[in-house]
Amino acid sequence: MISLGQFGRLFHCSLNDSSINISTQNIYGKTVNSSATSTQLNQMLHDCCLFAALKHSTINSPLGIVYKNELSPYPLIVYPYSNRGILKRFIIQNRTSAREQLLSTQELVYMAIHIAKGLHFLHRRKMLMKDIGTRNCLVMDDLTVKLTDYALSRDLFPQDYDCLPMDIPTESRPLKFMAIESINDRRFSTASDVWSYGVLLWELMSRGLQPYADIESYNLISHLQNNHRLVQPINCPDSLFKLMSACWITSIDQRPSMTSLLQLLMEFYGQLARFI
Repeated sequence: MISLGQFGRLFHCSLNDSSINISTQNIYGKTVNSSATSTQLNQMLHDCCLFAALKHSTINSPLGIVYKNELSPYPLIVYPYSNRGILKRFIIQNRTSAREQLLSTQELVYMAIHIAKGLHFLHRRKMLMKDIGTRNCLVMDDLTVKLTDYALSRDLFPQDYDCLPMDIPTESRPLKFMAIESINDRRFSTASDVWSYGVLLWELMSRGLQPYADIESYNLISHLQNNHRLVQPINCPDSLFKLMSACWITSIDQRPSMTSLLQLLMEFYGQLARFI
C-alpha cells in the first residue's frame, strides 16, 4: 500500500489476470477502506468516470474497475502507474530532501506546460476540471505530467479541502484553489479553471507550499474581495508571477484563456532554454 487516505487506500500492484485486456501489468489500485460510507464509495466511482473515455497524452485515464480482487472486498479502480508519483508529493519531497537537486525553474515550467496542455484539451472538448491542484497530477519519468481524476488522490490530501459554515459538513471543497465566483456562487467555467491553474502554478513555483496557509477558510472570501492574493514565491521570475496573477483577476472576462496561457508558457520556456 502506498497511501492511506480519509476513506480510501492507494496501492501499487500488478495485474496477473490474462483475461483483462490491459497492456501494462504495473498499476495503481484505488479502493475504499472498511470505514467508508456508501456515499464515499459511490463518489469515488463517480469521480473516476471523469476521464474514463478520454485519450490524450496529458490525461491519465483509468484503465477500468476490478470488482473481484485480492486487495479489498470493494471495487478497485485501476490506473496506469507512475514511478515518480503524485506531483504534490514529488515537489514537496524535492524541496525538503537534502539528497535531491532542487528542481529548476525550467523543469517546473516544463511540467506546467503539460498540465496546461491537458486543461486546454479538456476545454476544447467543453469539459471543466473544477478541482485543479498538484494533488491531481502524476509525474512521469521524463518529468512530463498527466492530469488524473479526483478519485485517485482526493482523500489523500485532506489539508487541501475545507468547508464554509454554509456548506454541507460532508461536502468539503478545495476552497483555497477555487475562483472567487466558484466559492461564492458555485459558478464554474473555463475562467474558474484558469484561476485554479494559477494557484497550481504558485504551488509549483513554491515547490509544494500550501496556498493561503495563514488564512482561515472562513476569512478567505473577504481576503479575496479585498483584492489580496498569493504573494510571489521565492526565486519565481517576475514574468511568471505576472502570468499567474492574471489568472486571479476578479472579472472572469479579463482572465487569460488556457490557449493564451499555454502560448505564453511555451514562449517563456523557450526563453529559459536559450539562457541555459
